[in-house]
Amino acid sequence: MADPLPSPPSYTTEFVIIDEAHERTIPTDLLLALLKGTLPLLSDLKVVIMSATPDVDVFLNYFG
Repeated sequence: MADPLPSPPSYTTEFVIIDEAHERTIPTDLLLALLKGTLPLLSDLKVVIMSATPDVDVFLNYFG
């Protein structure tokens, strides 16, 4: 069985800004997936997702 992940390091980042999220590139999708798993652990972290296409429901449903 794999060892559990270590505790997140101390950090000062308060915001993550993702621009052009509607383009659905592999790096953007991976970042969104990592953030989805990390956000419950880092309640003070704010994520700003910007997109030229205002399909907010896609992101609201994903992060729901």
